[in-house]
Amino acid sequence: MPKNQVDRKDYSSPKEQSGREKNLFVQVPLEVLEAGISTSALKLYLILLKYARQSNECWPSQQTLGWDMNLKPRRIADLLKELECASLITIICRAKEGLSNLYRLLKVVPPKGGSNSSLPKTADSAAEKDLPGKQKKAGEGMQDSADESHEVEIHALKTHTHIQPAHVNGVVAPTNLDFDQPAKSVCDFRNSGKDSSDKSASMQSKEVPGSIHIPPQTTLSEKVIAVLTEFGVSEARAKQLAVTVIKAKLDDEYVRGLAEWILEQTASRTIYNPAGLLVQMVHQLAPVPLPRGAGVPTLNSLQLEADQRKEYFDKHLPRLIAIEERNLADAVSVRDKTSIRLRLDKYLALQAKESERAYPVGKPNLPALSANYSSQAFFMEQS
Repeated sequence: MPKNQVDRKDYSSPKEQSGREKNLFVQVPLEVLEAGISTSALKLYLILLKYARQSNECWPSQQTLGWDMNLKPRRIADLLKELECASLITIICRAKEGLSNLYRLLKVVPPKGGSNSSLPKTADSAAEKDLPGKQKKAGEGMQDSADESHEVEIHALKTHTHIQPAHVNGVVAPTNLDFDQPAKSVCDFRNSGKDSSDKSASMQSKEVPGSIHIPPQTTLSEKVIAVLTEFGVSEARAKQLAVTVIKAKLDDEYVRGLAEWILEQTASRTIYNPAGLLVQMVHQLAPVPLPRGAGVPTLNSLQLEADQRKEYFDKHLPRLIAIEERNLADAVSVRDKTSIRLRLDKYLALQAKESERAYPVGKPNLPALSANYSSQAFFMEQS
C-alpha cells in the first residue's frame, strides 16, 4: 500500500474511522430503551457509548457528533439536552478551559468479569481528567477537542447544567454511581450562607434613615437644603433655593416656618403638591403666613394679639420691606417694577400706620420711617 494512503488513514476524519469499525458493538441497558426518548436521541446515546468504550465518560465535540449523525450542531445540542432531561447523561461544561464538554453516561453496562476500574470514576478523578493535556488525541481515542469556541460557548449558554448524581424527572440513577463529595451546581455561590449574611449586614448598614438629622456644625446652606429635602423637594432644586434664601439674607428658620404652615394647611384643606407649594413660596420669598385660629383675627383687620402683632411689625415686616426693595433694584421690565412697587408701598403704608399708632404725633422719639416712604405717600395720593 502506498505511503500516502497510510498517512490518509492515520489522519482521516472520525466519520471515516467509525465507518471502518464494522466489528465493534455496544450494549444498551433496558433503562435506556424504556426511557421514552426519541429515536435520534437513542442513536446519539449509542454513539456516546461508542466513544466511551469501557468507561462512562467521553468528550467528543458537537461537530464530531454531527458528522456521525449527519445533523447540525444545533440539533445535536437539542438531543443532548433530551438525554440529560431523561437522566441518561450528565453534561459538564468546560468552555472556560477551552475544551469540549464532558459527557458522563449514567447507564453503563459493566463488562463480563469487570473490576472496579470499569465502574464510574469519582468526582476527583473526573476533575483530574478534565485538565488540559489529559485527553487522548483524536486519532488514537477518537476524541475531539473544542476547536470551535463559538459552538462551545453557545452550547454552554444553552445546556450548562448541574453536576448531580441524583434523579432527574423521576428517573433514579443506578446505585453504583457513588461520588465521594456531594455535587454542586456550576452556577451556585460558594459559601452561600456566609456571603448572604455578610451581604445582608452590609445592606442594613447602608439603609437610609427615615428623617434627616442636621449636625450641629452644618453650614447655613446645608441646613436649608436639609429642611427642603426633608419636606420632599429634590436635592438639585433645594440647592438652587438655598442660594436664593442666602442671597435674601434669610435662614433655615424661614424655610421651616413655611413648611410648618403648609403642614397646618394640609390638615384643613387639600393640597395636592405640598413640596411644589413650598418651592413656589421660597422662590418668590413669600412671607411666612401667621396662623389663623378661632380667636385670632386676620392680618387685614389689624386686630392681632399683642405678642403676635409686635413680632410681625418688629421682625417680619422690616424683612419683607428689605426683600421688596432688593427685588425692585434687580427688576428689569416695567411690569415687574410696577408689581414690586405695589407690594412695597403696601408694606410701607402698613409700617407707617403702625408707627403712628405706637407713637402719636407730638410725642418725642418718633422713629424715622423708611427712606422709601415718600413713594408710598405718592402712591396713596394717586389712589
